[in-house]
Amino acid sequence: MLSKRLLIGFVLLSLITSLTGCNLPSRMDASSQPDDQTNAAANTGIEEPASELPPEATPEPVAAQLPEFDLADLCSIVSPAVAEQILGQPVEAVEGPGACLYSNGTASITISALDSDAAKLSLASQILQLDEDCSMSFSYSSDQPDPTPLPPEADPLLAMSLPDLMEQSLTLQQSCGGPAFETLTEYGSGVYLAPFDLFMPGGQISIVTADYSLSILYTDINADAAGAVEVARQMLEMVAAGQ
Repeated sequence: MLSKRLLIGFVLLSLITSLTGCNLPSRMDASSQPDDQTNAAANTGIEEPASELPPEATPEPVAAQLPEFDLADLCSIVSPAVAEQILGQPVEAVEGPGACLYSNGTASITISALDSDAAKLSLASQILQLDEDCSMSFSYSSDQPDPTPLPPEADPLLAMSLPDLMEQSLTLQQSCGGPAFETLTEYGSGVYLAPFDLFMPGGQISIVTADYSLSILYTDINADAAGAVEVARQMLEMVAAGQ
């Protein structure tokens, strides 16, 4: 059975594109025209056609700016104020190894992160299993006493960049019937949103860069999947606004 828990990416700083100016074509000054051309135009009474100007360049879309995230303080990524708005009541953050949790008893927000090497190991494990039979039964974890070793086939995967590895994992997951991730291009590249229903309805924000991955997961036992995804989207908007 396909596991839908994705350990995904971190921080996007979107580049703001500037408009490119249009240079108008040079036009010959009327005074520089030869006299015979000027006289000919005057005698015939025919006006010379105006030069056609090129259309203005269409501005490129500008990606929203995500703030700088402090991976050493995951609870700062979603502030208590945002957690209170999303969960409907004041909640205290519970910190753990590589994770931060806000919960009101029925709904929760979980922030987790992995560095590039750990995220690659997890994604390579997923890809190898999905590519074989669309199932996942183990995952590599370097913090376990006896981690499941990856076969030599994983070496080319581990040599890939984390964003490329993420794209390959998402493609395989979707072809195997996994959650359909929405790419949130308004925040730049490597930002995804997907439904999550491993143990209760939820929406998962995944941010991946070359250096680390970040997951912000909203779950609510009383919500439906579509509603939970929209709450997660709203939460990301608040985070991007620096609330």
